[in-house]
Amino acid sequence: MIDVHSHVLPGVDDGARGVDESIAMARAAARGGVTTIVATPHISDAYENGAQEIVERVSVLRTALRTAEVEITILPGGEVACGRLGRLSDDELAQVTIGGRSRYVLLEPPFRPLAGGGLGPYVRALHARGFRAVIAHAERCPDTADPERLLPLVRAGALAQVTAGSLLGEFGERPRQAARQLLDAGLAHVIASDAHGLDGRLTSFAGLSDALAREPGLAAMIRPMTEEIPARLIADDDVTPDVPSAVPRRRRGALGSLLRRS
Repeated sequence: MIDVHSHVLPGVDDGARGVDESIAMARAAARGGVTTIVATPHISDAYENGAQEIVERVSVLRTALRTAEVEITILPGGEVACGRLGRLSDDELAQVTIGGRSRYVLLEPPFRPLAGGGLGPYVRALHARGFRAVIAHAERCPDTADPERLLPLVRAGALAQVTAGSLLGEFGERPRQAARQLLDAGLAHVIASDAHGLDGRLTSFAGLSDALAREPGLAAMIRPMTEEIPARLIADDDVTPDVPSAVPRRRRGALGSLLRRS
């Protein structure tokens, strides 16, 4: 499994407080079958993390993990708030893409409705610069939790990330239902932990397949979203989802062909 949204980097935001906690998070993830974690600290007005600083801190954490004999790959990234996009140069933004060498930017929408066109202008602005938006925790934000509102963003080229803990009800019934609806509608593309420490989010992601073992259809849906698609994002391969023409009232069963293959 590959976790493309994690606050494992120590001392930079509201995630891991120190290197010991980062090591513990990485060790727990590895035990749960995670092979790669993309460190995505907040890049926001509250946490003004610089691109080069993130890259350097990832290098330091890699050394600490080798010393602690934790076999897991840590890659750079960032969870970029909408309001920070215009303050990052293309070179800086490239350094905090998912994996540090791709076109995919983990875009953080606010937990309140956005005025002036919602998230659309930010998605389009990213794409005009040669990047693609991966919308973080889409099921928990008002501009994306409703499939009807997310659909035009996906049509515009965005991808949506949902949080494993939401699928399992960790954030309550409303995010759980929203996450399931996005999957049912074919509008969720990546599942990640959004772990901020040794919390339920981390264990929910690592144990997601086991937790969904009684729902074979859903378990089959999530596998490419935690393995194949995250790997393609990191490798900067094209990810082109089959975009529904409309939001179905209710769709159950397998995800079907999420990616168009050449």
